[in-house]
Amino acid sequence: MKIAVLSDIHANLPALEAVFKRIKRIGVDQIVVIGDLIGYGPFPNEVVALVRQITDYVIRGNHEDAFGEYMEGEYSFGRCPNLLAHDGMMLARSELSAENAQFIFDLADYLSFNQFEFAHGAFWGNRTKLYVERPEDFFEQSRRPNAKRFAFIGHTHIPAIFNGDHFSMLDFTDLDGHSQYIVNVGSVGQPRDCDPRASFGLLDLGLMKYQTIRVPYDIGKTIKRAQEKNLSPNLARRLISGI
Repeated sequence: MKIAVLSDIHANLPALEAVFKRIKRIGVDQIVVIGDLIGYGPFPNEVVALVRQITDYVIRGNHEDAFGEYMEGEYSFGRCPNLLAHDGMMLARSELSAENAQFIFDLADYLSFNQFEFAHGAFWGNRTKLYVERPEDFFEQSRRPNAKRFAFIGHTHIPAIFNGDHFSMLDFTDLDGHSQYIVNVGSVGQPRDCDPRASFGLLDLGLMKYQTIRVPYDIGKTIKRAQEKNLSPNLARRLISGI
């Protein structure tokens, strides 16, 4: 069984399209998206539409939480972490179709089936703002009651693997038959580990391997659209540098 796990697409359509092409070439059984489809980037409606068309499961991230608060009349500038995020939220507000906006609003923030579980930033929910970011956070999450064997998160935009007592930022690992794994799959649309390529996670239970897959994409196309939408030049700098 092969599962592709994507996170933090952030309205970056060229990155998402490149990732889906790689996934099709690999051949997987399921595709799971674990939040932050929108925010920052210039293609919010196109990204949500494509995710709905191709993926098997989708949950919400903190940017979907913020959008949901907007739909309920509770949104404030302070809900977004910075001006770039706020501008991306305003673009999503203006460009999401009614159907795609409702899809975002209805997303759950946790998914579990068989030996797998998925959350965006932490398994106690996004709204706490207590995310899994440090090695000790991974350790704490691994000690949760009823934790599944394979747990997937995103949010930090930085890939990492924790297997019960060892924290690693390598892009691959061989899986043993008993350990619990918590994996951060990185970011499709805005990596922050100094590698600007899109990243996603691939779990292969047949080969007992996990790998962070890196995919180059047309960053210039995203930057051009961002300029057309009057988004900050800082977005382009982030995309080019991978920070």
